[in-house]
Amino acid sequence: MKINVAWVSPSQRTVLATFDKAWELADLLVAADLMHAMIKTVSHNVSIILWHRVPPHPMFSRLLTDIYKRQPDNTRRVVVVPQRWSTGLVFISAWNNVVERLYPHKTKITIVKTIEEALKLCEEPTPATV
Repeated sequence: MKINVAWVSPSQRTVLATFDKAWELADLLVAADLMHAMIKTVSHNVSIILWHRVPPHPMFSRLLTDIYKRQPDNTRRVVVVPQRWSTGLVFISAWNNVVERLYPHKTKITIVKTIEEALKLCEEPTPATV
């Protein structure tokens, strides 16, 4: 799979989606469906980390709106770790502000610089494999 989806720890409180290889929109839809299915299997709140180790697909933000609308109610937070901290984040941040206004009842999206920051926000220990 081009987007690896797994629980961060046995507590099943954070799902990590790692974008390791060039991916297509269909790969993102499969990964999102898997994350949502995993989250629905537990009754407690769950955080999602989207870790981009490769550049995002140009249509990423358009598809995210649909995925955002379908997230399970027990989604606690979504944290995005971009491949590079760049001017492209201005666009992502602007998109995020619009989506949060359209869907105020949904989880807020936070953008951080490193996977370590994301794990800390989600209250998860940093795995040795990061």
